Amino acid sequence: MERLRLTDFLAYRSLSGLALSPDGTQAAFLAKQPDVNANDYVSDLYLCSLDSGHVRALTTGRRVIAFDWQPGGTHLLFVERGKPRAGRPCAHAFEVGAEGGAASLVGTIPGHPTCIKVPEARRVLYLAQVDVSPRAPWPEADCEVADELPVWRDGSGFSSKRRAHLFLFDRAKRRSEELIGGLLNVEAFDVRGEQVLFSASDYDQVAPLCNDLYLLDLAGRSLRRLTSHTHWFIGPRFLTDTLVAALGSDMARYRLRQNKEVMALDLGDGRIWSLTPGWDKSDRQNIVVTDVRWGRTALSRASGGRYYCVTSEGCFAYLSSIDAEGRVTRLVGEPGTVDDLDVRGDTVAYTAMRGTCLQELFTRQGGKEKQLTTLNSSALAGKSVVLPEHTSVRTALGLDIDAWVLRPAGCEAGQKYPAILHIHGGPKAIGSSIFRHEHQVLANSGYAVLHCNPRGSDGRGDAFHGEVIGRFGTVDYEDIMAVVDEVLHRCEFIDPERLGVAGSSYGGFMVNWIIGHTHRFRAAVSTCGICDLVSMFGTTEIGYYWLEQYLTATPWEDIERYWFHSPLRYAGQVDTPTLFLESEQDYVCGAPQAFEMFTALKHYGVETRLCLFRGEAHELAYSGKPRNRIRYWTEMLAWFDAHLKS
Repeated sequence: MERLRLTDFLAYRSLSGLALSPDGTQAAFLAKQPDVNANDYVSDLYLCSLDSGHVRALTTGRRVIAFDWQPGGTHLLFVERGKPRAGRPCAHAFEVGAEGGAASLVGTIPGHPTCIKVPEARRVLYLAQVDVSPRAPWPEADCEVADELPVWRDGSGFSSKRRAHLFLFDRAKRRSEELIGGLLNVEAFDVRGEQVLFSASDYDQVAPLCNDLYLLDLAGRSLRRLTSHTHWFIGPRFLTDTLVAALGSDMARYRLRQNKEVMALDLGDGRIWSLTPGWDKSDRQNIVVTDVRWGRTALSRASGGRYYCVTSEGCFAYLSSIDAEGRVTRLVGEPGTVDDLDVRGDTVAYTAMRGTCLQELFTRQGGKEKQLTTLNSSALAGKSVVLPEHTSVRTALGLDIDAWVLRPAGCEAGQKYPAILHIHGGPKAIGSSIFRHEHQVLANSGYAVLHCNPRGSDGRGDAFHGEVIGRFGTVDYEDIMAVVDEVLHRCEFIDPERLGVAGSSYGGFMVNWIIGHTHRFRAAVSTCGICDLVSMFGTTEIGYYWLEQYLTATPWEDIERYWFHSPLRYAGQVDTPTLFLESEQDYVCGAPQAFEMFTALKHYGVETRLCLFRGEAHELAYSGKPRNRIRYWTEMLAWFDAHLKS
């Protein structure tokens, strides 16, 4: 069995954008794969027969960003980014037959569509970012102007007066019309005949933490707001001609991080109610952490008067349907994750991860799961893939914390091995037993790997996650250290004198916190993390609202609380050699956070190193450019090897 190498991810394919044909017999999807030569990702359109499982590629070597079936099901329309025209972004739309053949150019669409729908042969609806600010009086000036929050968005830079608008492209006229403009920011939409249902936020100065549902009539171009700015909605769908549904939360108890319920709204009388009152389940299917998902996925679908959505419960993500009476049916309950879905009538198709396998396409037949594709089988064939071993650790407070241990590949009885404590981000996220390349790379490099779901993690309801509100670095730290203690007691193959710790985002925060509160780790790697909550509040995309929600105050209201929970405060207690891996365009936690902690450790004479990845955003460890991801893992392994193996 050959050891899995860090570069093996170049053979992985991530499946997304799943869409069933109008007759429900075929599934189209995008397969996205790293291209190390171009330092980018190739994204091609594939088609799979649900009957035979036969798979064929409709495009080769393209970078498709969105697609949809055309009415009739004989052709599909897809778009890919084009070169800017007159300094403005654009995309090219192509048509390709479901039977294959060359794609033909349909036209050029202004902007970079993030979602497209083809309600009829000659019309295409799509979302694209636009700049709604007044034209600058000095267009040649190299100057950005901000007059609202957030100032910037992760990976895209300044975002003041940038909005996503809804457009209609007329194929016959080869012209786009802006249907929804102004200060509205459209997030998602659904189409039924001449009606368009969408969620959007309407703001000036400060982006709100709630949004509204709207109904647009395409025939008369009339717009109607359906809700009253009291909820946060995602995944809006038509259930019937008169009833719509979406995942929604009133944020009354846990604010923006509160789990959502399935909300219904009557288009006739405007009444809104919960179909699933008290449904305390996570509503984001990709909250189960892995680093092999790279495409856009659906939050929900609707068909036959039922609402379909993925919920993360415990350590896995499942698929359920909810009817108009609020009856919930679990459709997919196998261990693993459901990552994308589509439904036509009684036909359900979805992409999923099972065991230690990569994503594949599945459907249901006779109530049982049927795997349709093997697109990723060769990527791991003959490779040493280590099975994560689940364990449960009871803390001093009587809480059972889920944890996993990966033994070093080729682990021999009687031998001692170094180990890496790996902490997930979030903190509203879930560690699991599904495949994660970084864990496998570490295990195949001679390290045991330990990870867990401390308080603050997702999958166990709002109350479990809410334990960290106002308590960053305390209860989560206690749980993590309890897991480390118990695993060291149970796993004799781990050398307690050779421990390392690593994490990204909130995991990076915990790394920074841990090295200031214990000396048991001989090396640390902090990626895109947090160290100074005061500066994060005013310099990042999320700081001004995320920290206020979690610390229940602003810095001006309780500066001591912010400083107490900042790892930077404890930098003088650190003696752990620490590597910082940071993205230049990380606006979620902010690149300055790494510089602050790096500077502090240098000041105190601690061995430290900082790597700044240009052109990368917050998700460097998960979807960064291929060459940068290779360098990222190379730096991490070299750091741990130097301090834990020498």
